[in-house]
Amino acid sequence: MSFSVSFKPINLDKIIKQLEKVPEKQDKALVEALGTSVLMVHSTAVKSIAEHQSSGATYKRGSVEHTASKPGFPPNSDTGNLIKGIRWDVNSSKVVGVVGTNVKYGAWLEFGTKDIAPRPWLLPAYIKNLKNIMSNFEAAVKKALK
Repeated sequence: MSFSVSFKPINLDKIIKQLEKVPEKQDKALVEALGTSVLMVHSTAVKSIAEHQSSGATYKRGSVEHTASKPGFPPNSDTGNLIKGIRWDVNSSKVVGVVGTNVKYGAWLEFGTKDIAPRPWLLPAYIKNLKNIMSNFEAAVKKALK
């Protein structure tokens, strides 16, 4: 099971039609903006888990004791597996960036389950960077259309 969020600029078809008229060298600006945006979301997601520690319920799973974060806050990190499992990718031909994890409990923490309240870490990272992401693409389009 894997979990990820992907994002694509709004009105991409219109942008691509305009950019088809632009030299290939300038088209790289969009891919650079996408790469920068993906790395911002990745960094913010990792940082939110690494730096956040809150006290929720404490329980034992086998011999390991875990203190969960408070519901609604990023998950606490015990082993670092979720942080290590957060990956990113950029598909330059489709102009799509992906940030996510194949750690099975990543989605459980993000959205919750019947037994676990949500402890979102990825969507808040995207939302926190959305204004900068939009600015990156706006600047890239302006640069490409000059």
